[in-house]
Amino acid sequence: MLSSFEITRERKIILIGGAVLLLLAAIYRFYPSIGPFFTGSDEIHVKQDIISKYRNVVGRERHVDAEHARVQRMLSRAEAGLLAGATESLAAVEIQNIINAIAVANNIKIDTMQVMKTRDAEEVGYARIPVRFSFGSDILQLKEILHRVETHDKLLIVAEINLGLAIRARSGEIRSTITVEGIMKKKGVTG
Repeated sequence: MLSSFEITRERKIILIGGAVLLLLAAIYRFYPSIGPFFTGSDEIHVKQDIISKYRNVVGRERHVDAEHARVQRMLSRAEAGLLAGATESLAAVEIQNIINAIAVANNIKIDTMQVMKTRDAEEVGYARIPVRFSFGSDILQLKEILHRVETHDKLLIVAEINLGLAIRARSGEIRSTITVEGIMKKKGVTG
């Protein structure tokens, strides 16, 4: 059967051309895998690139350590403004004492003060301690109370405020109910 298959000159050229193309395609396809076996200089360049990348990582480590220390200092300063109570009840007492001191400084009598249910802050590991209080004042006293609460050394937030005129509208007295929230770090949470 092979005797009937004749290889002519044209068929030889086509077979040789096909073999050359097949060999070129194989080299193109597998060169990234087998290339380093044939050239030593490429391997040196690859290893130099890897060493350069490692040096960059080590160089960034110092920068990351410095950044971590800076963030830790910022966190410590921010946490200095948190409520110091060991429990939520003691933190609520601290807020009540702050509010009473502000009220006394502004000649205001607090009518009612109520500790509300504690809730978790948006940040994990912290709690919001709300205290609601009611009082009567004029507009300047109200402004001063709000200002002193918001600018206190401890991180206090006016979460809610309800205002209304007193029954004796001519007196100019405003009835206010304000909810102030202080933030405390939960026990057992480390920074």
